[in-house]
Amino acid sequence: MRKFIIIILGIIFYSHSFAQSADAFKYQAVIRDNSGKVISNSYVSFRISILSGSTFGDEVYAEKHLTQTDGYGMVNLDIGRGIPDLGSFNSINWGSDKHFIKLEFDEFGDENFELLGISQLLSVPYAMHANTVTYDQIDDADHDPENEFQQLNYNNNQLSISNGNSVELSSSPWKSNGASIYYNDGNVGIGLSNPNHKLVINDNTDILEERTFVKLSNKSLSSFSTVNLRLFAGENGSFTSLSHASETYTASPNQADFGQLWTSGAGLLLRANGGIIRLETSESGASIERIRIDKEGDVGIGTDDPKTRLQVADGDIYISDITKGVIMRSPDGQCWRMTVTNEGEPQFSMIECPE
Repeated sequence: MRKFIIIILGIIFYSHSFAQSADAFKYQAVIRDNSGKVISNSYVSFRISILSGSTFGDEVYAEKHLTQTDGYGMVNLDIGRGIPDLGSFNSINWGSDKHFIKLEFDEFGDENFELLGISQLLSVPYAMHANTVTYDQIDDADHDPENEFQQLNYNNNQLSISNGNSVELSSSPWKSNGASIYYNDGNVGIGLSNPNHKLVINDNTDILEERTFVKLSNKSLSSFSTVNLRLFAGENGSFTSLSHASETYTASPNQADFGQLWTSGAGLLLRANGGIIRLETSESGASIERIRIDKEGDVGIGTDDPKTRLQVADGDIYISDITKGVIMRSPDGQCWRMTVTNEGEPQFSMIECPE
């Protein structure tokens, strides 16, 4: 998702004197990012549209601008002198109805425009409507440009003008809260228009670079560098975490560059309904199955087809503690531990049966 751009809109005034019909008017803006820092010395692009009648009215004119912000993040546009995209600026009938300005913006200077908002031109460029100049009763021959200024401000989805009203920009369901954006009214779909869960990502691809639908990355190289996906439910604060530690992680021993699935709750359940559970490792890039639990509950080590509750293939069972062995229960219910003597003879010791 592209960063949320805060635009503080500035001066709107005519490019020609009020005594004649103008062919453009000025638009000045300061571009800021979502933290309030100005975007300086950067190429940005705008699409400016003039709508007639209402915010949903017809576009009677549209043009594009590619410009560069100065060291203060400011841009100056001559609306009417951009690259025409629809209609003719000089053919706009300013006196026919209310007019609205529609602002679209691309922070990278391309043409992937995003809607910033639509606002009524409260100080309509009536100098472009010659009759208005004729009947203007305002004595404004004071040569003071400061009292011509009106400032537009955009904040928290509202576009307002100094000494005027404000409008709620509801064209996007996303709302802002400081440096954050949020959406509480439904589900979000990426790749489909009717998501049935809070977030659904849908695609149809077998291209290797596109098969990763969600990527979490932590570029830190500190001794605490990990990335986590945590799942919470209920109110006791317990969670299950899928995490990966960086190669520089040393906060816990022997975990650098390891992936983990762990929980702070009552336990971890690994379940395959009606299927099998396989554990694999790799040699020279080839995955090899090491342990299998089949759907009957039989465990195979080194075999993918265990015939008993536990079957070990191509290996030994090694018990290094001489006090430990194999425990078996006799028909009378007594438990015996089988160990081995120094001569290699099996010996049995009666023990209490494990609970």
